[in-house]
Amino acid sequence: MGAADAWSATAIKMTKNADNTFSYTFKDLAAGTIYRMKITNGTWDSNWGFSAVQNAPAGVVGDTDGNIVFELAEKGNVDVSFNGVNIILQGNFTDEEPIKPIH
Repeated sequence: MGAADAWSATAIKMTKNADNTFSYTFKDLAAGTIYRMKITNGTWDSNWGFSAVQNAPAGVVGDTDGNIVFELAEKGNVDVSFNGVNIILQGNFTDEEPIKPIH
């Protein structure tokens, strides 16, 4: 997850689970902040953004760069799971889209 020009392909390492999926929990994220994220394999050569989100929750959208974009309704956690193809997000997202979505 990045802010402004602070993007890093290796900023947060996900945990590899026994079933060969990966997961990470962003803890205590502030409400009212727009967050953007992508998943990489450690470099920008392979990355997964909004097009990989499976059953995107209301309020989770993609921007023109393909990032996953969301805002939380209240301070809380966001759980991210990745199986190498699809991303699943869980959190208390706002129902309103934080930006105009791309389709």
